[in-house]
Amino acid sequence: MQNNDENEEENEELRKRVKEIKAFQDVTYKELSEYMEMNRNAFYNWVKGYYNLGDEKQKRLKEIIDNIAEYEHEW
Repeated sequence: MQNNDENEEENEELRKRVKEIKAFQDVTYKELSEYMEMNRNAFYNWVKGYYNLGDEKQKRLKEIIDNIAEYEHEW
């Protein structure tokens, strides 16, 4: 389990990666929220920094991002 500072840093890094994926790999927040099994508005609010994801959601999002990056790399 992460302390608050580590959790905040990890969330900020994930937000940055999500924005890069949206910008450069043509993946929408709607698609990412569906992969995360989250409400689209909740995901968008997370992207905007209104709250942080917990450890399990962070882990899930990292896996999704890595899979997207791996898939794009294969093309």
